Amino acid sequence: SCIMENKLRAHIPVSTAPYAASLLNEYEEDLRTNGLVVLKDVFSNDHLDHLSNEFDKNWEEVKKRIGDKTNQKSPGVYLNSGLPKAYSNQSTWTLEDGSFVLDLAKGRLDFTFGMDKGAFADPKFFNDPLTSALVWRLLNCDWTHYCGALPSFSSLEDDNCELAGSEFGPWHRDTYSLFGSEEQDLGLPPFYLTMIVPLQEVTEDLGPTEFILGSHTSPWATALQEKEAGLEHLLATSRRGDCVLFDGRLIHRGTPCQSSQPRRAVYIVFHKKWYSDYVDSQFPATASAHGAPRDAVLPSGFQVPLDVSQPSGADPVWRFSVSVPVSKGDVIWRVGQGDSLMFDSKELFELYQRKLSCLEAQEVRKKAYLTRVGKIVLRKDLSCLMPEENDDATTNVTVNEEGDWIASKDIGKDSTIVLLMKYSML
Repeated sequence: SCIMENKLRAHIPVSTAPYAASLLNEYEEDLRTNGLVVLKDVFSNDHLDHLSNEFDKNWEEVKKRIGDKTNQKSPGVYLNSGLPKAYSNQSTWTLEDGSFVLDLAKGRLDFTFGMDKGAFADPKFFNDPLTSALVWRLLNCDWTHYCGALPSFSSLEDDNCELAGSEFGPWHRDTYSLFGSEEQDLGLPPFYLTMIVPLQEVTEDLGPTEFILGSHTSPWATALQEKEAGLEHLLATSRRGDCVLFDGRLIHRGTPCQSSQPRRAVYIVFHKKWYSDYVDSQFPATASAHGAPRDAVLPSGFQVPLDVSQPSGADPVWRFSVSVPVSKGDVIWRVGQGDSLMFDSKELFELYQRKLSCLEAQEVRKKAYLTRVGKIVLRKDLSCLMPEENDDATTNVTVNEEGDWIASKDIGKDSTIVLLMKYSML
């Protein structure tokens, strides 16, 4: 008789790593702690010269194609990394090969044209032994990669005044929110890493990337506080041959290129296969119809129109401002709509939590409060970002017995609203 052997088997050969294990451990510690590590002497000058030649050819071709008046920019739609469950426009050119050129800011582009060919498709570029070992440490398995380019135009480099000179890029994370929850996104293991490969020495006048260290585990409001209250910033100047590898959740921005030479940089993104970088125009209109909720999909509990802005360095909290005048006693937000749940007892709330993942259950406990009539309100979506204070003098919205939010004074058009924290947290 024949016995089928169904056990999975793998062979592990004896091997010696071409790098020091202590250096790998040191790099991993820096990346997990700060969200970033500077990798020293990854590429030789000869290799970088070869990469620079191919970069320049691709860059010249991209400039020619986006300069063609028949190739107009389109307002590509993408998930915003700063505003949960919100979509923003990312001006984009689509080239004949189907690749995209993203207009990140004045004088700052991101393109993938030609970056899957030639020297950039050579494992010598994307599969450096130490870098690959570090990526394996962080992503474990089932990851893939793609390459792109990040040219920053010099102030004197181009005759086209629209292209000449670069500006600060916006603060951003490279990843979008997976579930509209910062706590869940930041609580996940690493799933997306970006390696920036400068093709020349990067000095301050070339517009190096500015990073907020530790922001890969910090919410926007904490990361963007200024001075002593905030996190340390790093301006990533570097020697030629060095690279920067960082967690895609790390908040960063481009700085202006003030040199007479353009900044040439390429990048490699390593990410888990289930994560998808995209702009919404990649999908057919029928598939995208429900993907970009510019109009509310869930019924909102807000009873007045609002404008919401994310934290910034000067103002490190979420801001909600009313688009119309509001009178004292008006309902600002009503419980039980699509962005909240109401539970008649603690027992029902606990039963609901048992059906959630550990991360979800932990989060909902922080977003729930007890009303004076004994019911439990669970805020969801943007309502849970409302700024709160304990002082009557600095607030203009209060919670009534039923858990609804009521204007405690007249509120002028375009004024911000702040909730008085006079309710019981669970």
